[in-house]
Amino acid sequence: MTTQNNLCYAAIDDGSGSIMVKGMIDGKIVEHTIPALIQEEFAITDGGYGAGNFETEEGGEYFVSRNIPEPVSTTSQRYQTSEPNRVLIQQALIEAGFAGRDVAIAVGLPLRQFYSIGSKSPKNEVLIQAKKDNIKKGLKSFGGDIANITEVIVIPEAHAGVISIRDELGLDADLNTVIVDIGEYSLDIAVMTPDNTIIASKTTDEGLHKLKERIQATIIDKTDIPKTTPALIERVIRDKNAAFKGETIDLSDIIAGDVHWYAKRVIRTVTQIVESPGTVNSVFIGGGCILPQSDLKSVYEQYDGTAIFAPNPETVNRDAFYDILVDVHGIQTKPEAETVDG
Repeated sequence: MTTQNNLCYAAIDDGSGSIMVKGMIDGKIVEHTIPALIQEEFAITDGGYGAGNFETEEGGEYFVSRNIPEPVSTTSQRYQTSEPNRVLIQQALIEAGFAGRDVAIAVGLPLRQFYSIGSKSPKNEVLIQAKKDNIKKGLKSFGGDIANITEVIVIPEAHAGVISIRDELGLDADLNTVIVDIGEYSLDIAVMTPDNTIIASKTTDEGLHKLKERIQATIIDKTDIPKTTPALIERVIRDKNAAFKGETIDLSDIIAGDVHWYAKRVIRTVTQIVESPGTVNSVFIGGGCILPQSDLKSVYEQYDGTAIFAPNPETVNRDAFYDILVDVHGIQTKPEAETVDG
């Protein structure tokens, strides 16, 4: 593998729905995102096993693409220390421009996995080390060079994100803070004290995919549309309608009803952790809180809670990881971002 001497830096939010990178290469910031789609076998590209195909040191064969009909599940706890996780991180780094470069990276673990709540050791050091070790294990890309990962920092997701924007949000410094992180496939909730200690947490599978599944089922039940696809559901959510047999079907009422249903479901889960929402700061982050934001706010008010939404909620964790990483390495410059299309 060809390497260059200048150390690069990359913060990676390696979630179950997407892999988001923000990094620095030769003084320029790059940003890139890929979907967390990977299959457990090679695929022929360009007449052979080309870009996107990887072989792990354990002998695993994987293919990464934006079009994977039956992807490997990224929703289990085992995903965080798995071969697919390692491969997806490398593919995101390669596409972002880190192939053949020495790079120090920062990644995250869900709060429930990073912290051993109630134990003598507040951090799950065994899992944190396993995450680091897994990422640095051997990997071959059939598309060319991979990134040479020289260092791995593991950071608690959501926790670091909210701390990084706490002053910007104007939170009451004397109150505990409830963190609600809505991802594509998971819902992470935690309670943080004013001194940044996590005292309670809960992780469920109530990510945004539950809303999409609900919309899909309602469309089939309430309209003449016999079947849908994930791509169609994404378009329906965006456009509030769908074309069928030459007609445009208005689906705005269906979407509004299902969004409200989902918001109620999320808030009910939050209140299982916090009995009195009016007595805490409540911060919502994660890309999954964008679509139902208005309903989350109104439903939470019924429990006397005030929902505070982070600006750019989908990148809060990634950006916090980046700030921590460059601070650790004493990088003071703040160059303009150069976004790699993806």
